Amino acid sequence: PEEIVKDKGNVGCHDNGHTHNDGQQDHQEPACLCVFDIDRTLTGKQGDTEHCPGNVVKDMYDDGYGGGKATLSALAAAGISSTFCKDCYLGITSAGEGSGVGSPWNSYVLDDVMRGAVHDQF
Repeated sequence: PEEIVKDKGNVGCHDNGHTHNDGQQDHQEPACLCVFDIDRTLTGKQGDTEHCPGNVVKDMYDDGYGGGKATLSALAAAGISSTFCKDCYLGITSAGEGSGVGSPWNSYVLDDVMRGAVHDQF
């Protein structure tokens, strides 16, 4: 999704390079962290693809906001790995607990949505 963009201005001011004895320098990008709210950022309104055609309804139950058919937002459906966040550590925030610790929906979000090269190695 187009609203997730990498702003190079949000990088630490220190030099992450390392100089070898032969004068060659390695450059490492600083580590980054992308944190997503589960409600209406990773998920969409249950069952709603009319107002948000990029949403994808799954055959699972989501307990949030009164409950209903679990629905991925356009971002989650496209995949975190389709954004620059694929090269970052990933996190989730919420005012609640999603559908509950260990629930099938929470497990799906953690195991299938929160994916990226750096995070998967973590």
